[in-house]
Amino acid sequence: MGTKYEDAVDSIITRIINALHIPDDGLVNLRSEVQDAISDFNQAVEFAQLSEARLVALLNFPFAIYQASEEELFKIRASVIRITKSIQNVTGASDRSLVEIITSRTGLRGRHVDRLLKHFRAAIDDIVLKTIDKIDERLECEWRIAEECYNQVRDPSGSLYPEPYFELTSDDLCPSYGSKGLEPSNMVNHIRGPYQNFTGEQRGELDEERKAEIRNQWTDFWIRALNKCHSGPTLFHPRSILSSAGDWLPSKYVPRYLFRVYDSKSSGLNSETVFASEYSILSYRYPESKVDLLSLDDTTASGMLFHHLERKNCFGSSGFQKGALRDNLVSWTSSLMNAIQYAIWRSHVGHTPTSDVRICAVDTRKFPRGQFARDALLLLSYAHPKSDWFRLKNREFDNGEYISQGTINHAGRSVVFSLEDLVAFGLYELYPEFAEHSSATTWTSRVLELRTSWSDRCQTYSEDFSLACEIAKGPMNGLDTWDAVLLLMAFRNRSLSRIWYSWELLMRLFPDPDETMNDHANTATAEFGSIASGIDALNITGKKRRQPAKSLKEVMHSYGEAVDALSKHATNIVELLRTDGIFNTEDVESICTVPTRAIELVRVAKLLNDSAIQAIVRQVVSFGDKAYFNVSALLEHFKKPIERIAQGIIREAQNDDILWKTAEECYHQATRPSGDLNLEDYLATINPLLWKEEKKEDWIKFWLQSLCNCPGGPTLFQPEEDIVFDHSAKRPPRYLFRTYDVNSTGRNDTDCIASIISQDDEANRHRINIFSTDYQEASEMLHRHLGKGLSSTWETDNLVSWSSSLLFVIQYANWRFCNPWFSQPGDICICAVDTSRFPRGQFARDKWLLNSFKDAEFSDQESSFRDLRFNQSEYDNGEYLSQGVLHIEKRSCTLSLRDLKNAGLWDLYPKFNVNDVQRDADVRTQWTDYVKALRWEWQVTKKTTKADVQCALDIAQKCFPDFDEDDMALLLLSFHERKLRPETLSF
Repeated sequence: MGTKYEDAVDSIITRIINALHIPDDGLVNLRSEVQDAISDFNQAVEFAQLSEARLVALLNFPFAIYQASEEELFKIRASVIRITKSIQNVTGASDRSLVEIITSRTGLRGRHVDRLLKHFRAAIDDIVLKTIDKIDERLECEWRIAEECYNQVRDPSGSLYPEPYFELTSDDLCPSYGSKGLEPSNMVNHIRGPYQNFTGEQRGELDEERKAEIRNQWTDFWIRALNKCHSGPTLFHPRSILSSAGDWLPSKYVPRYLFRVYDSKSSGLNSETVFASEYSILSYRYPESKVDLLSLDDTTASGMLFHHLERKNCFGSSGFQKGALRDNLVSWTSSLMNAIQYAIWRSHVGHTPTSDVRICAVDTRKFPRGQFARDALLLLSYAHPKSDWFRLKNREFDNGEYISQGTINHAGRSVVFSLEDLVAFGLYELYPEFAEHSSATTWTSRVLELRTSWSDRCQTYSEDFSLACEIAKGPMNGLDTWDAVLLLMAFRNRSLSRIWYSWELLMRLFPDPDETMNDHANTATAEFGSIASGIDALNITGKKRRQPAKSLKEVMHSYGEAVDALSKHATNIVELLRTDGIFNTEDVESICTVPTRAIELVRVAKLLNDSAIQAIVRQVVSFGDKAYFNVSALLEHFKKPIERIAQGIIREAQNDDILWKTAEECYHQATRPSGDLNLEDYLATINPLLWKEEKKEDWIKFWLQSLCNCPGGPTLFQPEEDIVFDHSAKRPPRYLFRTYDVNSTGRNDTDCIASIISQDDEANRHRINIFSTDYQEASEMLHRHLGKGLSSTWETDNLVSWSSSLLFVIQYANWRFCNPWFSQPGDICICAVDTSRFPRGQFARDKWLLNSFKDAEFSDQESSFRDLRFNQSEYDNGEYLSQGVLHIEKRSCTLSLRDLKNAGLWDLYPKFNVNDVQRDADVRTQWTDYVKALRWEWQVTKKTTKADVQCALDIAQKCFPDFDEDDMALLLLSFHERKLRPETLSF
C-alpha cells in the first residue's frame, strides 16, 4: 500500500512542478494545478482519516492495550504532532489566501493601505490562525477575522496599530500628488509650495496631519472590509475619510454595559446568541441585508430613525408603510432600571410569563467601535419633519437609548437572564417598589416616578448589599461582579460611606470575581461508536478483520504511511497557495475546502489522541488491583479527571515516563484535600463514617500500588502494616537536603538521585521495597547504610540518605571541600527537594526504619550504632532515606557550595568561612562534632538585624529560586536562636 501511494504522490508532484515552470500562460494552468492539488490533499485526508479510524477502534478494544508497548503509544502521539504540523503549514497558506479574499472586497485600497497590509502581514496571519482555530463556519470566520483586525487597528496597544509603520516610513509621509488612493483633497488646501521648502515645524505639523489621514485610511479600510463580510456586524460608518466610526461622536462615548429586553413578540430576530433587525432577517446571511444608516440619503435615513424611535410598536409593528425600506435598527438602553421596569411592564401588558421576558446585558468593550450609536445624537444629524422632538426636549424621559443596526452577534460577550430569575434572587426584596401594581401598568412614567422617589439620600444596609450580591452572582453571573453590584445599588441615591462599608462586606463575601471557564465536553467516546460500527466498511483490503493483538501493530504502520503521504501533499498545497498573483474571489470555495478538510482531520486526530490517552489510562489502571480494592465504580466516576491528568502528563513527559508520572499525579490528586480525585464529595452521602475511611484508604492504596508497579516509577516504603497511613512516614519535613560530588556513590544530578544498586541493574533489584526483602537481610542493609552515612559504598545498597538539617548539610559540604581526597568547591553540590511534591512514602525517617527492624539479630557494632541513634539526641541530624531511583526534576533546587558563599552565607554566618582560618580549624576538619558545637553556641538568643534578614532573603532568591523564598530565608535564620518579637525593632 505504501509503495503504490508514494508512486501516486510522485506523479502528482511532477505535474505540479511542470506547471510551475510555464513562463507565459501559467496563470490559468497554475489555478488548475491548485484545484488538482487541493483535490489530492482532500483524498490524502480521507486516507489518513480511514487509518486513524481503524487505529482508534483498535485502541478502544479492551484488550488491545496489552499488545501495544508504551513506545508504540508514544509514536501515535508523535504522528499526531506530525499531522498537526502539516495542517499548520497548509492552513497557513490557505489562511493567507483567505486574507486576500477578505481584503479584496473593499475595492481601491491606496498605496499606504497596501504597504500597511504588507507591514502587518505576520500579525494579520496570527489573527487569522487564532480565529480559525475557534470557529468552523466559513462566513462567521470571515467577519470575526475582519472584526478582530479592526479592533487591533483601533487599539493603541493593538497588533495592527500603525505607529510602528510610521517609525519605519517617517521619510515617506509627504504627499505624492497624482498618486491613486492618497485622497489628499483635504490637505492640498494647506500646502503652499514644495514640501522640501517647509520649515522643520511646518514639516512636523504636516507629518502629523498626514499620519492622522493614514490612520483614518487604515481604519476606514477595515470598516469597509468588515461591513462587506456576510452575516457580520454593520458598523456606523461616516463617509468622511477624516472621521472613523470609533471617533464619530454618536458612537464615541458608549457606556460599558447596554441592555436589551425582548420576548417572543419582539420584532426581528432575538436569541441568546444573535440579535437581528427586521430588515436584516429578510435575507439573513446575504450581503444585501447589510445597510448602513449612514450610507443612506438623508431622507431615507431620517425616515428610518423616525419610524424606529417614534412610531414603532413595542410588540412587533415597525410603523413603516407597505413597500418602504423596513427597520434595520435595534434598540438598547444604558439604564438597567429602565430595562427592568420595561420587562415588568412588557410581561403585564403582553400577558407574557416572566420566565419568557428576557434581558440581555452586553459588554460594549468586547464589540468593535461603531457598533452602537446614541439615539439623540443620531436625531440631531437626521431630523425628520414630522418629529415632535420629544426625546430632545424632555430630558427627564431620557433612558439612555442606543442603536445598533443589522445583525449583532453577542454570544460570548453578553449575559442573558429572565425577569423571573431576577425576582427569584431577590429583586423585589431589594426594591419592593418594583412589585407594586403601578409598576406593571406603566413604563416610562413609572421610571420617572421611581427616579424622583429614589433621588433622596438613603442609608445602605448590609442586607441590601447582600441581596445585590446574590443577584450579581446569580442571574447576572458573567458580568464583572463589582460592576453588577454597583449597577443594582445605583438605582437609589445612597450614602457614600455606607457604600464603602458594604463594599468591605462584599470583599469578604466574594474575595475574587469568578472567571468563567467553559468545560468543553469530550466527544471522543460518543463518536467512537459510529466509527467502530463502520469498521468493516473501512476495511479497503476486502480481507477479514484480524485479531486485535495482531492487527494493532499493522494498522499503526499503515497510519504512519498515511501521515507521511499527508505531509507531502500538505507541502505541495503550501507551495501553490504561496504563489503570488494567481487567485481571485472565484477560488474562495475551493480554497476554503482546505481548512475545512484540515479541521476534519484535526478532529479525527484529536479522537485518535483521546483514544491513546484512554489506552494509557487503562495501562496505568491495570498496574493496580481494582477488584481487590473494589474501586471500579470510583474509576468510572473519575474517568474524565483521570484522562485530563494523563493528557497533561503526555504533553510534557518523555515516552518512558508517561505511565509512572500519570500514576503519580493521580496519587497526588487522590491524597490532596482539594485534589481532582479526592473522595470527600463522592462519599458525602455514604454511611457509616467507618466505610468512608475504609474507602479512602482503599482508593489511595490502589493508586499507590499502580504507581509502584509502573515501569520506571518510584520505590516507596510499604510495610505490611500500611505505612501510607502512618503519620511518621507520610509527613516528612517540607524540605530535605543532600550533599554530593563526583565521588559520591550512585547517581547524583539535577534530574535524578539514585542508589548504588540501581546502576546497571538489569534485574530491577532497586524496584524492590525494603519491606519486601528478607527481614534479616533488610536490617543488615539498613544498618550498613546508616553506619557508613552519606558515603556508603556497599554494592547492594538500595538506600539514599537525606537530612532535614540544612546546617548539617552545609557543614558536611565544608568538610568534603577541606579534605584533599574530595573534589573542588565548584563540584560539591547540595540538592534540596520539596517533599510535598513527592508521593507519601517516598521518604522515611531513619529512626522509624530502625524501629521497624527491631526484632532482627544485631551485631555488637549494630547495637552500638542503634544506641547512638536512639539515645544521643545531640547527634540527631534529621536523617531520612529514599529507595531506588528518585526523579527530582521540577521539584528540587541544586546549588554548589560556592553558590552559597557568593550569595552571602559567610556574611550571615562567618562560622562557615573556611578561608580565613587555620588549616586545622574545626570548621575544616570536623563535621558532626562541629555541627554539635555550633548548635550549642547558637542556642544563645541573637538580635536579628535588617541586614541579616536581607542577607537570608538574598541567599534564598539566588540559591533556591524554585522554592518559597520566605520559607528558605526562615530556614537559614533558624540556625541561630532568635527573638520572635524583639522588644525594640532593629529595622
